[in-house]
Amino acid sequence: MAARLHSDCVQRATRILLVDDERMVLRALRRLVLSLHPEWEVLCARSATAALGLLSEHGPVDVMVTDLSMPDVDGVTLLGIVKERYPEMVRVIHSAHIESFVPQLLGDLCHEMLGKPAGAAELVGTLETASGSSKPALVAG
Repeated sequence: MAARLHSDCVQRATRILLVDDERMVLRALRRLVLSLHPEWEVLCARSATAALGLLSEHGPVDVMVTDLSMPDVDGVTLLGIVKERYPEMVRVIHSAHIESFVPQLLGDLCHEMLGKPAGAAELVGTLETASGSSKPALVAG
């Protein structure tokens, strides 16, 4: 008789989706997250449309981090769609334009807002808290 695998015993890797239209920012964020948490799965999208496609194809992630200013569909619209389709997903804004959106977004469309550029400790700490990671990474600086 084959051994059965119980889902209670299997720990799934934390899944993060990074959304930013700036390729260099996206690469830097991905590199930072994976350098401190190589066990995490990090998906990247350069547009809201691409992010929605990844979510449709791969299912929900634990945490989505998005910029607000993007050319096809803005981050506010993306946050609204994601909140409706995947209400359990933690939504984090990482943008240089948060001050003009604070009243509209705080507590409604997102769980956390980080000004761009966020420091490594602040960004990774936010992801660890949001994902429920019990083992914080050591971040210099």
